[in-house]
Amino acid sequence: MAQLERKRLANDPNVEEMARTVAEGINYAGIKDVLLVLGPVRSATTAMLRMGVASGLPGFYQPIKAIHRRKSEGQSSGQLNLLDEAKRMIGEYDGLRNSGPDELIIKETVGLRKSTESTMPYFEIHRDLARNAGTNLRVLLTARHPASAYASCARTYGEAINDKGLLDYLFILSQLSFYQQVEQVQRSGLEQVFVAHGLLDTSGKQRGDTEVLAKKIFGQLGMQIAEDAPPLTYNWSSLTPGEAYKYALSGINFPQEPGMKELNERAHMRVMRSTCLGIGPEDVNGATLEIEGYESECVEISRLYNNFYQESSRQLGFS
Repeated sequence: MAQLERKRLANDPNVEEMARTVAEGINYAGIKDVLLVLGPVRSATTAMLRMGVASGLPGFYQPIKAIHRRKSEGQSSGQLNLLDEAKRMIGEYDGLRNSGPDELIIKETVGLRKSTESTMPYFEIHRDLARNAGTNLRVLLTARHPASAYASCARTYGEAINDKGLLDYLFILSQLSFYQQVEQVQRSGLEQVFVAHGLLDTSGKQRGDTEVLAKKIFGQLGMQIAEDAPPLTYNWSSLTPGEAYKYALSGINFPQEPGMKELNERAHMRVMRSTCLGIGPEDVNGATLEIEGYESECVEISRLYNNFYQESSRQLGFS
């Protein structure tokens, strides 16, 4: 792998210790099946989460990151009991199926606010928790063209981070960490499906009917989109507050973070407006990822994404 990855990711004792403490904050007991959605920031993980909730699964929004942030602030994180929370959501909301609370979808994003969020071993934590609890873990991986991902991160996080050098470093770090975790997933033998962001672009020539593609994605994992779910390309921002709450928010648990009430409210709105398969074109027009000082890493990330895209195309029937 690239030089930065070898230097930063190899046997980082700080990340390993944080991973151990974070794992203590999640209880998998009683859970039969978990679909883990994993991808770098700005790669459609939220869209995939909402699609899973549309299929009837109780959803959890990046619990590892939320627990890590609370612990980083010196606050008690308690323990997230997945089964108890799923039971609560199923009891309160009509959009979730009644077949039991022991099947869930969990979204985790790699990066981007700090280096520990960019190198946290999200897959390993969930793999070990699932293994210890006797839970069947399946993995849905998402990735985006690196030039498009970088532009999106700059738009989304540039003002908050307010340091281009730091933004560049965290972006490179999170991308390399993600692809390292992709390799771990591939070696794990777990059921898995690759979803390249570019294949979700409904304006492309190959993409076809978006509902058919949705069924392909979740069909790879033996899941079905609920027949009465709103169309996946629906303009969710036009829903009434009651409709939005029922269809976009009701089935998702947003763990609280220190001083993050406003951010959590914005996250709810972002989920509501995330049009699952109509998320817009890659719009890279042959662009390549170019970040000064990280030339070799950019080449490596581009190569890894190309491999990911080809595998996604194969799995979803576009190659």
